[in-house]
Amino acid sequence: MDLLNSIGEKARKTYQETRTSLVDLVSSTDPVELLSRMAWRFFSIQSSTGMGVGKEPAGHQHHLEILQGLALRSPQGRLVPGIRVADLVQRIIELLDENTRVL
Repeated sequence: MDLLNSIGEKARKTYQETRTSLVDLVSSTDPVELLSRMAWRFFSIQSSTGMGVGKEPAGHQHHLEILQGLALRSPQGRLVPGIRVADLVQRIIELLDENTRVL
Protein backbone atom coordinates (compact mmCIF):
# COMPACT_ATOMS: atom_id res chain seq x y z
CA MET A 1 0.00 0.00 0.00
CA ASP A 2 2.89 2.36 0.74
CA LEU A 3 4.18 1.83 -2.79
CA LEU A 4 0.83 2.85 -4.30
CA ASN A 5 0.63 5.89 -2.03
CA SER A 6 4.15 6.87 -3.06
CA ILE A 7 3.32 6.52 -6.77
CA GLY A 8 0.11 8.50 -6.31
CA GLU A 9 1.89 11.28 -4.42
CA LYS A 10 4.57 11.54 -7.11
CA ALA A 11 1.89 11.71 -9.83
CA ARG A 12 -0.02 14.45 -7.95
CA LYS A 13 3.14 16.48 -7.45
CA THR A 14 4.21 16.19 -11.09
CA TYR A 15 0.72 17.04 -12.29
CA GLN A 16 0.54 20.17 -10.13
CA GLU A 17 4.01 21.35 -11.15
CA THR A 18 3.43 20.88 -14.87
CA ARG A 19 -0.07 22.37 -14.63
CA THR A 20 1.30 25.50 -12.98
CA SER A 21 3.97 25.83 -15.67
CA LEU A 22 1.37 25.29 -18.41
CA VAL A 23 -0.93 27.97 -16.98
CA ASP A 24 1.99 30.41 -16.82
CA LEU A 25 2.97 29.71 -20.43
CA VAL A 26 -0.59 29.86 -21.76
CA SER A 27 -1.23 33.17 -20.05
CA SER A 28 2.02 34.61 -21.43
CA THR A 29 0.71 34.60 -24.99
CA ASP A 30 -2.44 34.91 -27.05
CA PRO A 31 -4.40 31.70 -26.28
CA VAL A 32 -6.21 31.81 -29.63
CA GLU A 33 -2.93 31.75 -31.54
CA LEU A 34 -1.55 29.05 -29.30
CA LEU A 35 -4.63 26.85 -29.64
CA SER A 36 -4.68 27.26 -33.41
CA ARG A 37 -1.04 26.16 -33.65
CA MET A 38 -1.63 23.17 -31.39
CA ALA A 39 -4.84 22.22 -33.21
CA TRP A 40 -2.99 22.29 -36.54
CA ARG A 41 -0.24 20.15 -35.04
CA PHE A 42 -2.81 17.68 -33.70
CA PHE A 43 -4.53 17.51 -37.10
CA SER A 44 -1.20 16.98 -38.87
CA ILE A 45 -0.17 14.19 -36.51
CA GLN A 46 -3.52 12.42 -36.80
CA SER A 47 -3.48 12.74 -40.60
CA SER A 48 0.01 11.34 -40.93
CA THR A 49 -0.43 8.45 -38.48
CA GLY A 50 -3.83 7.32 -39.74
CA MET A 51 -5.50 8.04 -36.37
CA GLY A 52 -3.24 5.43 -34.80
CA VAL A 53 -1.19 5.78 -31.69
CA GLY A 54 1.80 7.83 -32.71
CA LYS A 55 5.05 8.45 -30.93
CA GLU A 56 4.72 12.21 -31.13
CA PRO A 57 4.77 13.86 -27.72
CA ALA A 58 1.46 15.50 -26.79
CA GLY A 59 -0.11 14.29 -30.02
CA HIS A 60 -3.40 12.98 -28.69
CA GLN A 61 -6.80 14.61 -28.37
CA HIS A 62 -6.69 14.74 -24.58
CA HIS A 63 -3.56 16.91 -24.77
CA LEU A 64 -5.42 19.44 -26.90
CA GLU A 65 -8.44 19.31 -24.59
CA ILE A 66 -6.30 19.99 -21.51
CA LEU A 67 -4.75 22.96 -23.28
CA GLN A 68 -8.18 24.27 -24.28
CA GLY A 69 -9.36 24.08 -20.68
CA LEU A 70 -6.28 25.90 -19.43
CA ALA A 71 -6.63 28.58 -22.11
CA LEU A 72 -10.30 29.14 -21.28
CA ARG A 73 -9.63 29.72 -17.60
CA SER A 74 -6.44 31.75 -18.04
CA PRO A 75 -6.42 35.50 -18.41
CA GLN A 76 -5.76 36.48 -21.99
CA GLY A 77 -2.11 37.28 -22.25
CA ARG A 78 0.02 39.08 -24.70
CA LEU A 79 3.18 37.68 -26.15
CA VAL A 80 6.13 38.73 -24.04
CA PRO A 81 8.76 40.46 -26.20
CA GLY A 82 11.69 38.20 -26.98
CA ILE A 83 9.72 34.93 -26.77
CA ARG A 84 9.39 32.98 -30.01
CA VAL A 85 5.96 31.36 -30.29
CA ALA A 86 7.57 28.22 -31.75
CA ASP A 87 9.69 27.86 -28.58
CA LEU A 88 6.61 28.42 -26.44
CA VAL A 89 4.68 25.74 -28.35
CA GLN A 90 7.57 23.28 -27.98
CA ARG A 91 7.74 23.86 -24.21
CA ILE A 92 3.97 23.40 -23.92
CA ILE A 93 4.20 20.13 -25.87
CA GLU A 94 6.85 18.87 -23.46
CA LEU A 95 4.82 19.89 -20.40
CA LEU A 96 1.58 18.39 -21.73
CA ASP A 97 3.35 15.14 -22.44
CA GLU A 98 4.85 15.02 -18.95
CA ASN A 99 1.60 16.15 -17.34
CA THR A 100 -0.53 13.39 -18.86
CA ARG A 101 2.12 10.68 -18.58
CA VAL A 102 1.71 10.65 -14.80
CA LEU A 103 -2.01 9.86 -14.93
